[in-house]
Amino acid sequence: MKLKSRQSTRRYAVMIPTKGRSDRIQKGFRKMPFLNDDRVYVGVEHREIEDYKSFMDENPKVNYVFYHNPEGSVSFARQQLKCSADMNHSHRSYIFTDDNAVFTETSLHSLLNAHKDCTTDTAPCVMAGAHSTSAHFDRHRRKLMETHNVTQSYPQPAMIFYCVSTEVCKDYIFPHDTFGLDDRHFFLWLMSKGIRDFRVCPDAPYTKSRYQKGGQGTIQERMLKCGRAIEKISRDFPEWAGSSGTLRLPWQLILDTLSGKTPDRLAGGAMRSETKLSGDK
Repeated sequence: MKLKSRQSTRRYAVMIPTKGRSDRIQKGFRKMPFLNDDRVYVGVEHREIEDYKSFMDENPKVNYVFYHNPEGSVSFARQQLKCSADMNHSHRSYIFTDDNAVFTETSLHSLLNAHKDCTTDTAPCVMAGAHSTSAHFDRHRRKLMETHNVTQSYPQPAMIFYCVSTEVCKDYIFPHDTFGLDDRHFFLWLMSKGIRDFRVCPDAPYTKSRYQKGGQGTIQERMLKCGRAIEKISRDFPEWAGSSGTLRLPWQLILDTLSGKTPDRLAGGAMRSETKLSGDK
């Protein structure tokens, strides 16, 4: 039996920026036909409209937001989508996700219901779905699982597929120069405004492949964008950005790059050690 959201059918928006992945997002939407809906906002750069024409023809109900984004900033794209969604005052919650994230309709409604169950007027909540690897990486946090109404969740900040109320984020502007670390900046801003409840709902699973063609660009472009994004986050939230007490740098990866070797991904979050990201695996 399909799980229905307990929210009004018009009260949420799903926002997805995309870049250089027309084939990927088209394939994803074929698995998620429920996203062909006017509550869904997809951001496309003007220079890529022709590439996305087939995808847009297949999904005519979607709200398409077009913009110039010469730096290829995810954060800038998210702000254009948010501005468009903000004009529809019936939305009460926003779901931010990526163009290569895949989830079911049941997962979407589970996320909405879990967010509703854990949110009150005095204690807002940010609810995320559960990545397929969370059973392993969040195994200790899952011991803190709680049930609110009929939904389960555990305390843990998580990104990629998450839900926030429009009231909580109405004053937030995604900076253009946080690039792909837009979610880090957004979460720190929420914390600065008193939000403390960040949770994950295991009944709202999703999958996402990393380092696919398109998106943030090449490894070198990602390095540059991450560096600039860290600079922005450090300026806006210096105490929290410095809370680790140091700046971890992948020295061998940097030396390999200077020697002309090209890594196939960045060190952060990689399953292999930094010394094995370049050259022979």
